[in-house]
Amino acid sequence: MTSLKKITYGIVPPCVCVLLSSHAMALSPTPFEVGNFSPLAQTFGLPSIQTALNTAPSGFEISLQHATANTYVTHENINEISYFDGEVAITSLSLRWRFTNDAELTLRAPYVDHSKGLWDDFIYDWHEWFGLPQGGRTQDANDQFAYVYQRNGERLLNFREEASGIGDVRVGYSQQLRFWEQDWLAQLEVKAPTGDADKLTGSGAWDLSAGIGWEGAVASPEQRFIPFAGAAVSYLGDSDLDLAPLQKNWALSLRAGGHWRALPYLTLTAQIDSHSGLYHSQLRELSNFSLQLTTGGQIALSDSLVLNIAIAEDLNTTITPDFVAILGMTYGW
Repeated sequence: MTSLKKITYGIVPPCVCVLLSSHAMALSPTPFEVGNFSPLAQTFGLPSIQTALNTAPSGFEISLQHATANTYVTHENINEISYFDGEVAITSLSLRWRFTNDAELTLRAPYVDHSKGLWDDFIYDWHEWFGLPQGGRTQDANDQFAYVYQRNGERLLNFREEASGIGDVRVGYSQQLRFWEQDWLAQLEVKAPTGDADKLTGSGAWDLSAGIGWEGAVASPEQRFIPFAGAAVSYLGDSDLDLAPLQKNWALSLRAGGHWRALPYLTLTAQIDSHSGLYHSQLRELSNFSLQLTTGGQIALSDSLVLNIAIAEDLNTTITPDFVAILGMTYGW
């Protein structure tokens, strides 16, 4: 049995059982907590833009999420060579506290793991099944690990040993505003250098983001579709990597999508996330804008507990990981 079939048979039956035993959703759906989880980009403080305050009865929400992102990129030009082959697993604990009717504080603490990973065979089989291009992947290249970047004969990145550790902690503040007869969510976020640039679990620098989010109003309980959107600008401090001279200090992030209340206990969500290029380079994986599609479901297991399942795919290839799998739980009280 191929790895794709094994994973499919292992995931589908439990998901069906969860759906059949679920409750009506009490907590409001939110955009997925996803960003560019490529080896270099995930070290920066690019925000996951929120679009509304949490709706937990007492204002407290706690979330535990695990995201696995698989990357394979190999490019070169006259002056540059890049080779990124590995898997980033990020386990995050997030807290949201709505301390007034129109303001909340957030805290996110990640644990980052870089390894050769588990998904190479699955992705290769998936592409084979559907006749998709492999993008340079071969069965012989599966289960390898290296992050390498060379410019003008000098290696600015040579990361060949698997590593893990606490990532950069983020603290945020959100304020609900009302203008143009719409509710908006202004937000500020600071990323502290609690990770380790030598392990690529952080950038070694402070980052600051400011943004605005919007979510369509719910006019009636029968309304099924809820659109959302947001934008943010980030100042990215110079990282401790040798790539710092090539790094851009300013980045723009965008998000747009919608929730579809398919069933009382199930909301389907689709969103597109993008950000501007992060490095001065002729290689697209470093300098181009990202475009990532995330789709999935939010399933109410009880009045206060929600299961989040999603996958993300790169629409502008090589900028974000080939494939991202997300599994999380949110509890509100």
